[in-house]
Amino acid sequence: MKKIILILFLISCGTSTNNKKEEVNIFWPPPPDQPKIKFLEIINSSRDVEGKKGKSVKDVLLGTDPEKNAIYLGRPMDVAVNSKGEILVVDAKVKGIHIYDKKNKKFKMYGISGMGSLGWPNSIDVDEDDNIYVSDHSKKKVFKYDPSGKFLLSFGDFENPVGVCVDNKNKRLFVVDSKKHNLNLFDFNGKFIKTIGERGIEEGQFNFPTFCDVDEKGNIYVVDTGNARVQIMDENFEVLGSFGSMGVHIGQFTRPKGIAVDKFGIIYVVDGAFSNVQMFNSELQFLMPFCEAGRDEGKLNLPVGIEVDKEGNIYIADFGNGRIQIFKALYEGY
Repeated sequence: MKKIILILFLISCGTSTNNKKEEVNIFWPPPPDQPKIKFLEIINSSRDVEGKKGKSVKDVLLGTDPEKNAIYLGRPMDVAVNSKGEILVVDAKVKGIHIYDKKNKKFKMYGISGMGSLGWPNSIDVDEDDNIYVSDHSKKKVFKYDPSGKFLLSFGDFENPVGVCVDNKNKRLFVVDSKKHNLNLFDFNGKFIKTIGERGIEEGQFNFPTFCDVDEKGNIYVVDTGNARVQIMDENFEVLGSFGSMGVHIGQFTRPKGIAVDKFGIIYVVDGAFSNVQMFNSELQFLMPFCEAGRDEGKLNLPVGIEVDKEGNIYIADFGNGRIQIFKALYEGY
């Protein structure tokens, strides 16, 4: 009996997993220039926060594999970060809201059953109380959940709701309807307030817009994808300016998608065709790009959504590679 116990102990020890990751040093711009962006890590499954689990004695005896219980991303569309630092991801293939709690090494999912189940989520954002808002392409609604994932309500009458962005300053929510070529304004309880924009190429008009963001001043940034530009409006919907045009040169776009604005007013725009991110300052001047097409660390494949948290961590929904990539802004003040 003692020999059997010893053998089982040795088996369980031999199947333990070393979770330590080697640091990868990838910077933009590359040396010898002063780096501004650093690659940090990749998340593509629940195991990336929970840790890889070695086989226990029970697993060995029963022939089970704990790794088969891992939940992997399939086609991540967008990403948000709440006040606790949890990373929230919506995925068009593995339906639901994937919650990665790196601090406590926990993973959970919301929006996978009942009235709040998601069909084809497109975009996600959270308000200052950590309530969650998700647009859904197939159900043509926006879904709201409380911080614990409890479904609260759905609202809107959209053709293709894409970007959702919270305006905490004015306690309201913007929803981009790509097929209606407009921006829709609601309060946090889902009450419709007004529609902004129509199809066209003039100021305040849109052509298949996709994503949006709101800065601390309440200015609204809309990715006018069909017009290959970004338009900026103040909190009263007056157009402040725009930047970008169709092309392959710096500062131009081909398929602009996700957008995020950090606390310094730096604007990050994802281009799905270039598989990169272009950065602009608050004067709408081009600064630099980072990333390129590929499958290695720090490379993207058809990226979509983007988020920047208060610490300067940059999260990108790497749709084609089925993962979230995390970068760090290396500016003074972060």
